[in-house]
Amino acid sequence: MANFDAAGGIDLTSLNTLLSQYYTSAEQVAPGNNPFDGTTSKNVAPLGDVTLTWKLKSAPVLAFGAPSQADWNASLDAAGTTNGAAGNPVPTGAVAAVSIANMTASYTVAGVAPVGGETHNLVAYATLAFPAGEVDVTLVGLTIDESDFAPWDKAIFNTMLVPALFKAVTEMLGVIHVPALSWQGVSLNPVQIALSGNQLTAAATLTTNSAPIDTSGVTWPTDAVFVLASKPLIDAALAAGVKPYVGKTFSDSGEFKDLADWNYSGSLDSISATTGTLSPLTVNASITASLNVGGSLTAAGMALAVVGCAAGAALLAI
Repeated sequence: MANFDAAGGIDLTSLNTLLSQYYTSAEQVAPGNNPFDGTTSKNVAPLGDVTLTWKLKSAPVLAFGAPSQADWNASLDAAGTTNGAAGNPVPTGAVAAVSIANMTASYTVAGVAPVGGETHNLVAYATLAFPAGEVDVTLVGLTIDESDFAPWDKAIFNTMLVPALFKAVTEMLGVIHVPALSWQGVSLNPVQIALSGNQLTAAATLTTNSAPIDTSGVTWPTDAVFVLASKPLIDAALAAGVKPYVGKTFSDSGEFKDLADWNYSGSLDSISATTGTLSPLTVNASITASLNVGGSLTAAGMALAVVGCAAGAALLAI
């Protein structure tokens, strides 16, 4: 049976729109100084100082799902070693694949013409987690066709380009966010994220809910972005919202048309609010208050009272 008190999600189309907008904006505002192109230098023996420059020619495209065993074995880890040779297991859980349609890269060594060209269909694999209030991206693999690389070219690219791309793709994926699951005064257990079809979802339970999160079989909304809250969570949020007013005192005084003084004082002893239904949302509220009311007549008010009594006596006498 499903068990969660808060959930939110964003669909893949929306994330790719964000990634595309990020690419376009970065290339317009900060060309050469963004996650989509860069330059790195390193002393590579026995060649000496090597400078490598690279640039994505189009926005990367995000997809969900782990790679096949064959694709994973052929992908490179952060050290430039294939994951298959390193014995690294295929990633599981929330895994994203970032496709880079084409990229130019070249390196130069002092006194030598630049060496490089264009490479196509790079794919980076990343795991997604939610340990500290935001999506944590860990790049774990990168596929790049090096079949026509000379040995030195391959060594330089694996030593310099692969680490640079690991860092760059991690920065690119900084646009991945899920709707914030937080309500003032409400405490939630750690958020867990997962993939459901073409949606990245996050779910959490109230700290008062000790059962494990279970979203299996849940049909999520089809909105591009959504947030859901359980009735217990909304009740807790309402209670937290009205709690600061309990015990508050109030008082006021004044005069009414120069005829009477008035005053009152009191306190709010308790306030409670709960949800009646969630769709549509209705709120049931209950307020208990202590109230003291007082007043007195002014001199003008006393005169009017005397005239009133005299008039009344005269009428009785007729």
